[in-house]
Amino acid sequence: MAGTGTYSQTRARLRGRFLERQAQDGEPVEELPHPTVNNDGGDGDDGGDDGNGGNGDEGMGNGQPNDGHEEEPGALTPGLDMKGVFRFSTNKTHYHIWKSATSKLEEELFDCTADQFFQFMKSLEERANQYGWAERDNGILWVRPTEGAQPINVLRNYGSISLEAITRHELTYWNTGNRASQDDRMLYECIMSSLSLTGKSKVNIHSKHYHIGNPRRPSGLCLLKVVVRESYLDSNATTVMIREQLSALDLHMPTINNNITRFNNHVTMLVDALNARGERTLDLLTYLFRAYNVCNDQEFVKFIRDLQTEHEMGTRHIDAKVLMSQAETKYKILVTTKRWQTPTATEEKLIAMQARLTSLQQKLDVKRSTSKKRKQEEGGEKEAKSKQKYKKKSERPEWFNQKPAPGTIHETKKWNNIDWHYCCDETGGHCGGIWRRHDPKKCRPNTSKKYSKKKNEKKVTIKEAIADEELMGGYFSD
Repeated sequence: MAGTGTYSQTRARLRGRFLERQAQDGEPVEELPHPTVNNDGGDGDDGGDDGNGGNGDEGMGNGQPNDGHEEEPGALTPGLDMKGVFRFSTNKTHYHIWKSATSKLEEELFDCTADQFFQFMKSLEERANQYGWAERDNGILWVRPTEGAQPINVLRNYGSISLEAITRHELTYWNTGNRASQDDRMLYECIMSSLSLTGKSKVNIHSKHYHIGNPRRPSGLCLLKVVVRESYLDSNATTVMIREQLSALDLHMPTINNNITRFNNHVTMLVDALNARGERTLDLLTYLFRAYNVCNDQEFVKFIRDLQTEHEMGTRHIDAKVLMSQAETKYKILVTTKRWQTPTATEEKLIAMQARLTSLQQKLDVKRSTSKKRKQEEGGEKEAKSKQKYKKKSERPEWFNQKPAPGTIHETKKWNNIDWHYCCDETGGHCGGIWRRHDPKKCRPNTSKKYSKKKNEKKVTIKEAIADEELMGGYFSD
């Protein structure tokens, strides 16, 4: 039985190598025949494959490993399992690997903007890990920045290597048709399928920077460098800008409404961008403490200050990663329990006073509005009366505005069911020549003012007419 188990393991390894060789050469894959061993529980098609009979390819007896030997580890993804050159015309598996590797990274396409840059690079790194592009030994993403230097990962250190160095590296295999050139073309297609029209318009004007060789063909690594350059300022000045942003984290915190999760993501993006340029920051912990302390939540600030005190006193060692993790955990607890940014006792009193003042102000506004409306209504009524009076005045008969003929000066005329008399010196009145309701002989002289001998000497004021309680309007005679 033991010998049979050893034979099965050896056969399985040989069978795997045979199939892999056929797949690489593009030959039809044929199954190796299963030998028949006529013994109790021996190798056979009906005995060992399911682990319920004798020893088979999968195990013996109850489906467990044959004789204690460890199985050879397998690849974690189909892309990592495929070694050697792809044969797309004869092997459908290779074609499906290509199609999957070159598909877009996310549903939302990349516009080549700084806001989307961090997520784009993370998604591309995941794709590279799935298909072996980031393998340390033979992955295409490992490039020497200078001759004789150690290779670096372009995705993680995009700011530490120039486009010229990448182009020089690409020209060593760009037209050979080997697996590296195939992987590079898959990288190119993957990036292009992940760019939006806006993103493509930004990189297409620099197509000469990512088309290399003669004849010129696209380069995935050069395209990646151009995308980085167009999406995120990629120069020596960028390092200074990143350091300035890190030193001003306390000013950034209020702009995101004290959201600790968003703040930590912003810090992570800045640190990764700095590391990609081969730079480090030694003051990040100081910047973080200062930024967390400007939050509006008193409980959170007290928690941060306690951590800072323990760190400064040496009773607890805290680095930037630990502090960010502790701060975000505390933030999530406060948000979940609805204690985030709750007002203190003093703030609650101020809020109550503000609410009371607001209420009083609203009442005052209502009172003012009501008073204004009432005045407008009263003004409207006065205006209506004035218009009515003017209307009545305009409807007076023509004789009302004329001096009677010499022979008719003592005649009484009727209008609006009222008798009107012409009051003047000739009729015994003192009104100076105007149609009035009172009898001219009973007219009382105005001793407070003297009549003027000018044109308006006979003019009677409205106030005097109202005092007389008889004036309905009138005519000023010459």
